Amino acid sequence: AWLVAYRRAAARGFRPPTPPPTQLELDRAVAEEIDAAYRESERLDAARAAESAAREAEAAQEARRVEARAQARERALARAAATAAAVRDERLRRSAQLSPEPDAAALSDAARSICSIAVRLRDGTRIVRRFEATERVASLFAWVGGEVPAHRGCLRLASHFPRLKLAEEEESGHGRTLLEFGLSAGATLFVEEEEEEEEEEEEE
Repeated sequence: AWLVAYRRAAARGFRPPTPPPTQLELDRAVAEEIDAAYRESERLDAARAAESAAREAEAAQEARRVEARAQARERALARAAATAAAVRDERLRRSAQLSPEPDAAALSDAARSICSIAVRLRDGTRIVRRFEATERVASLFAWVGGEVPAHRGCLRLASHFPRLKLAEEEESGHGRTLLEFGLSAGATLFVEEEEEEEEEEEEE
């Protein structure tokens, strides 16, 4: 009778209720949930550790780059300071080797002439010195270099009229005399600014 009733119920689509899970099945499901949660926690911890390690590695690399740049700047500054010191010492050495300034009043030879040269420095100071007209241009740079031994870069002298430019580094013309350059009595020069020269080169 039960079998017949079951078959009739099955034909109508009846399904018997699922029996409740046993305690063993419940314990197994709970254990699986705990294991899944633990694995997910481990995955998140590993991801956070990897991200933290990546940030630390990037920070360490940036610190090394900053330190390398700082060391490079220090080396560049040390080289620049050494070069500036060498240039200053060389200017002072050349200045010390200058011939004494001629005394115009003591000259009896009318054939000899004196060049009185004034130079305006970059700070506005005006310096004046007498040279014999036969002195070389190198003596002019030795004098000015001795007055401004700490001048940075190439020492450049110029005059407005007649337009004249002389550069400390261009020693090819240093053997010519002051007279050959037209630096007669009363010549006035000025120490040219580096920025002015760069602007002129751009305009050309």
